[in-house]
Amino acid sequence: MKLNNKNKWQCALELDIERNIVDGDPSNLREAIQNGADLRIHTRFQHNEHIDTTSNNDELILEAAEFRTTYLIDNKWVAGIMTLRQPTSPPFAEFNQR
Repeated sequence: MKLNNKNKWQCALELDIERNIVDGDPSNLREAIQNGADLRIHTRFQHNEHIDTTSNNDELILEAAEFRTTYLIDNKWVAGIMTLRQPTSPPFAEFNQR
């Protein structure tokens, strides 16, 4: 199946580490959300700065966060809610019956 150009993934807005616009435009993001697009945010962070601040592990973690519930507020602001999330590490305790 061949997708037409309308169905290809596009980055509507890209920000740098200081949240300055690198590519795209906020109006592109607003229009995409208004038209039902998925909202996904690609992030990079160090393990010991975000997941476990007591760890010596400074491994760079790449994450694509998916916000399945999105809102366009006053035709100006985009908001997203992460409705599904996996834990960053498995629970330490074993699963027990209640």
